Amino acid sequence: MKQIKSSRNVQLSLLMLVMLGLLTMPIQAQLEETDSLTNATITALVDAPSTALDMAKALYTLDSTNSQHIYLLAKAHSVQGNEAMSNYYNELVLQQDSLYLPALILKSEHELQGNDFAYAKGLVNKINRFFPTSASAHYLNAKVALAEKQMPEAMTEANKALLLDSNCKEAYVVLALAELKSGRFAEAASHFENGYIIIQYQAQYLNNYAVCLLETKQFTKASSVLQLASSLDSTNYFIYFNKGLAEYSSDQFADAQHSFDHALRYADSLPMLHYLRAKCFVKLNKYEEARLDFQQYKKQSGDTSSSREIFLFELSYWLSRNWYVVIALVVFLTIVFIAIRNRKR
Repeated sequence: MKQIKSSRNVQLSLLMLVMLGLLTMPIQAQLEETDSLTNATITALVDAPSTALDMAKALYTLDSTNSQHIYLLAKAHSVQGNEAMSNYYNELVLQQDSLYLPALILKSEHELQGNDFAYAKGLVNKINRFFPTSASAHYLNAKVALAEKQMPEAMTEANKALLLDSNCKEAYVVLALAELKSGRFAEAASHFENGYIIIQYQAQYLNNYAVCLLETKQFTKASSVLQLASSLDSTNYFIYFNKGLAEYSSDQFADAQHSFDHALRYADSLPMLHYLRAKCFVKLNKYEEARLDFQQYKKQSGDTSSSREIFLFELSYWLSRNWYVVIALVVFLTIVFIAIRNRKR
């Protein structure tokens, strides 16, 4: 009898385990699905920002109380350039957990962009206090030093961040910016390359990277980087100015002319653009266009250092248009010379 009762207890226990397993299977599947979507969103923030926002919204719909989900939605809005929405959701995270490090970092970066520098420094100090061994703390210290134009300190802090985490791409970008401002173009170009995954969708950073490439005479690569930058921001004349320089230096004179054309749509009063486009026109044998641009350059700049170059061009241009006058003058002078010589005899 005891054996039968024991057997029934075992069967009941097994049945309960089976039922529990059946009940938890949907929950486990949902957790796995959520984890998968979370990882995909984190990847998309770097590799495919245009899709990251929809994925983050889906995560937030699944659980709007999860700090990571809310943060990822804030980060996705930031990547899309919507800082107001990013800041709104990031504040929700910090209300739930005031020491949630990713949210503190995002908030610090937002304030360092010129919103409230003193508040940003306070946030960075808080991160240093609670997360002193974090690479992010040193990265943010580097950003503060960069904003305060303390380039040696910015480079030191960025290198500290990289010692703690060699995969901290943000630290590479800050280090590159500090090196660029210090005239260390080769090092800056190398570190922009290391942090390329961070800057590939940011036109201004791409333009900074291209400046380093131009300074180190990597003209073809600079053209490629600036082509991408111009596709992200078609109204920034600095990008087209640098693009034209890269193309001119690569003997791509027609492309350079078009880049200077584009830049002049937004900065017609910049004398150097007229000067550089004139040089393109000369290379393309468009002398009338070159003459007009040289004249515009002289009018706007008052520069005398290029006067000889422009004078020689204008002289050669005039001669090319009035060669028959020169020949007639030579013939006339020859006749006069012969007549004088014959009279003396």
